[in-house]
Amino acid sequence: MRAWTVFTLLAITFFGISGTSAVFVSQHSPSSNQWSTLINLLDGQNRFHNFLELLDSSNLFPKINTSLHFTVFAFPDSVFDGFPPNYIQALKADQVKLDALIGLHVILNTDYMFHGVVNQILTSSNFEHVRINEYNLLHINTAQGVNVTTMNQEVVHGHVHIIDGIMKAPVPILPQYLTTRPDLTKFDNLIIQENLQDFFKSDTTSTIFLPNNDAWAKLSPHVMEYLNTHSADLTEVLKYHMSKASTLYSIGMRNKLTIPSANVHHDQLMILQDGNGDFSIEHAQLIQIDISSETGVFHVIDHVLLPPRVLIAMETSGIVLG
Repeated sequence: MRAWTVFTLLAITFFGISGTSAVFVSQHSPSSNQWSTLINLLDGQNRFHNFLELLDSSNLFPKINTSLHFTVFAFPDSVFDGFPPNYIQALKADQVKLDALIGLHVILNTDYMFHGVVNQILTSSNFEHVRINEYNLLHINTAQGVNVTTMNQEVVHGHVHIIDGIMKAPVPILPQYLTTRPDLTKFDNLIIQENLQDFFKSDTTSTIFLPNNDAWAKLSPHVMEYLNTHSADLTEVLKYHMSKASTLYSIGMRNKLTIPSANVHHDQLMILQDGNGDFSIEHAQLIQIDISSETGVFHVIDHVLLPPRVLIAMETSGIVLG
């Protein structure tokens, strides 16, 4: 019999059952009830078998039970549709990988409720950042960019939030992350060339659009020559790919939404959406989305973004742009 089933049965000894309702009939310390009430909540919905099985197999059992407060982001069985048939068993057999995955979905010593705060960072049980975003205009809430479908379900000393996907741990900040991506070396080299390493890690709620190497290769030699000989304009181009104080995951994007860039003029960037639902920023298509980072979120794009004043300066210099 699975441990979570045992705890469900034990919980019945603490609660009187009348019809389908549980009535509290005995006093027990909060630490003895935290785990059982979490199990009762999820098991009663009959769609969290895999999450409970993985949670039970992790090393979080005693930590949740002894935590002063806790928050759980639970995913339903349906998130595994399309996964290999043996995925769950393979995950359970790899304790390190299991604890990393489940540990990201449990916040210890923090009872978090969604309450209208736009950007917030929690620390998971395995000490990773979990980024909370509330897109209030859209009535959408996310954790690591994953949609929160049901929020603020109360249990003893904590809350459970239901998400419709599996969260991923954040990647390193810039420029460290760029060193792990062979397809982003050009952007990395230019950041170093312009001494912008500190700038791109200065904001913990930023959105950065990363042009890949192919995007830079699409620029004409005359454009690259101009940028390499006009440092201030190149700096403007690089900063134009960042928006500060707004962590914009794809779930919060809408057609013709504008966000301010981080260049000196704070030129606006426009999100566009095509008939297939795919997003672009200006003319650059987002070819990889929602890469959570310690400083915000990254999206990889297939064209370099050039701010209006730099475009005009190049035209004034006689450079013909395609």
